[in-house]
Amino acid sequence: MTRTCALTLLALAVASPARGASTTAWFSDPGSAACTPLQAVRGVACKGRFCDDLQLTCDSFPGRFYSGYRWTEWFSEEGTNHASCAENEVMTGLRCAGDFCDQLSLRCQRTDQTLNRCSWVGPYSEEQHPYVDNQGRYMRGMWCTGNYCDNKWYLMCEAPLPTPPPQVSLLGYTGCPSGAADCNVCANDVEAQVADAFSASYPRTTWAGQSWSLSWGARYLPYYLTPAEVFDDGELPVPSHHVQGFARTNSTSFPYVGTYSDDTTGSLFILGSGTTPALRYIHRSNTVHPSGVHALGRYAAFAEDDNLRLVDLSRAGVQTDLRYLIPRDDPFSAGMNRAGGGIGLARLAAGGYLLVATTPGGDDLSRPRWTYFYHLAGSLEAPAARYLGAWAYEQPISWNQDYSRAENLSVITECGTGRLYVLHTYGHYEPWLNGYWRLSRVEAGPLGPKLRPVASYLQPQDFFGCHHRSAATAFVAPDHIVDFYCHEYDASYEGYAQGTMQFTVGRNYTR
Repeated sequence: MTRTCALTLLALAVASPARGASTTAWFSDPGSAACTPLQAVRGVACKGRFCDDLQLTCDSFPGRFYSGYRWTEWFSEEGTNHASCAENEVMTGLRCAGDFCDQLSLRCQRTDQTLNRCSWVGPYSEEQHPYVDNQGRYMRGMWCTGNYCDNKWYLMCEAPLPTPPPQVSLLGYTGCPSGAADCNVCANDVEAQVADAFSASYPRTTWAGQSWSLSWGARYLPYYLTPAEVFDDGELPVPSHHVQGFARTNSTSFPYVGTYSDDTTGSLFILGSGTTPALRYIHRSNTVHPSGVHALGRYAAFAEDDNLRLVDLSRAGVQTDLRYLIPRDDPFSAGMNRAGGGIGLARLAAGGYLLVATTPGGDDLSRPRWTYFYHLAGSLEAPAARYLGAWAYEQPISWNQDYSRAENLSVITECGTGRLYVLHTYGHYEPWLNGYWRLSRVEAGPLGPKLRPVASYLQPQDFFGCHHRSAATAFVAPDHIVDFYCHEYDASYEGYAQGTMQFTVGRNYTR
């Protein structure tokens, strides 16, 4: 009987076309190998007596993978000597058992493509060169003859090529004045400013702690929610729900906003101006786990699952539900998927807006990190959203640690050039481990926008003033200088409800 793993209709993510082939480790009886997510088998190599040791060559597959897979029945030359995946499946792994890998089973994964123009190639054994297809085909079946299934034939099939997404100019609008409704001020020489801020030898940024106040039991407009309802999940000693984002805004009346996850009620909180800012409004989120927050013009923007939510800060005290669905029109129907790695917006010089969303967030390294790009045409409050492309994280080989993870991001437009930059931030839960800032430049690729990592910078973090795992973002001030903000982890610690929350501001002192 065929063994089948659970199959869901949830797509994994968007494939990054033409990322290059990779090989698995060699395996033998009993053993198995599988392609990394989003790849399928393009070839098989073997060595040893009777093709005892096997290795797969995998490459990016131009279509949608559905989660789940199945193993075919075992086959060998002694009985049924072949197995194939279905027409809407592709081979993503292989396992063997018995002497000299005599018994074989294929791992088949369902796709949204129908593989066609199939033909058998072979035979191949340890006496021949490894077989790797060079015609853009993928493996769907296998059969064998000879002692111990020594001679192998492979069923190779074509998969339709994906349709390239629409091309959009990726230059940001540089003429935005301070206080504009739908854009942010540009920044001078972004790469140099960020480098100066974190330079080990001559940093030009001073970091100072600040706080904001709240009344734990008071009800706040416009949804009459209390901080106790939205900032405390009851877990001890350290709550698992915490600040998700914190950002400086363009509003003089409401200079700071943040998002907060909770076991029952996610929220956006808005602070009023003052020597010590104070909590003024709490907006109910439509999900218990909103994304980080980004300010654009007079709006605070954050993700609620597949929806982009906007709160107009000129109407901060009014109940509004200004949100719209970001369609899952990417090749994998994955969508921005809660944008757990951060969300940001920029007005484009050619019209419309660029929406940038990274997913997933958190610490899980078993899944690749993707950044999705969408074009928003028309009014910011009622745009037509269109998928532009996706980029799978990769970093320069010279970087000395993994910088793939993210929880928040900021999108910055450079004055003069119009270049767009994305500044991702992340930190571990443990406060004694560093946080980091990762700067990338938005560039056009053959299949849509991509990010080119520029630099990464480590920074100490702690629970009570600057916790990058919770919230760290950048803001361009009216003088075109980049300022940096990070926030503490949580509003309650070891059951103690705080009357103030702490955050840290990094400002260039040479301005």
